[in-house]
Amino acid sequence: DWLKAHKEDPEARFVMDSLLVRKDLGKQAASALALAIDWLEAHKEDPEARFVLDSLLARQDLGEQAAPALALAIDWLKAHKAAPEASFVFKRLLARKDLGEQAAPALALAIDWLKAHKAAPEASFVFKRLLARQDLGEQAAPALALAIDWLKAHKEAPEARFVFNPLLARQDLGEHETPVMALAINWLEIFK
Repeated sequence: DWLKAHKEDPEARFVMDSLLVRKDLGKQAASALALAIDWLEAHKEDPEARFVLDSLLARQDLGEQAAPALALAIDWLKAHKAAPEASFVFKRLLARKDLGEQAAPALALAIDWLKAHKAAPEASFVFKRLLARQDLGEQAAPALALAIDWLKAHKEAPEARFVFNPLLARQDLGEHETPVMALAINWLEIFK
């Protein structure tokens, strides 16, 4: 009842976030998800909405709330495409198997974000989810090129493993296979 009464309050995000991470909501889950969607609709421009989006997108029981949740995530990412913190939303969004028609805009936004943050260590978390997707389509070439550039710049970083693992699992490396293998071997020599 408190969340219903305060669903317009920006500070309700703290309660919303704590509620959404719970795995034991049972019959209350549908109400909690609907309240989260309502709150996000009212605060979709708020940079702090990323916390609610992160918790919401991590849930596997979105059901009929999946489409509005995904659309709100895309809208938030469009509004905050330059924010380094967008990596948290990308991490959850790109891990979802139910993107459907939101896949194309999600992938395009992720590529654009990676282009702008190609030197950032936290890009490894976005690469991890992006490269693990099998539906990259026309975004595969720029994703692979960006990942290789990132690995060249972070060749001695422990977090490079988050990029190597999904990259090496891809079957579409093509001309990138030799440079990726060389980078991986060099990295392993450092961290053996």
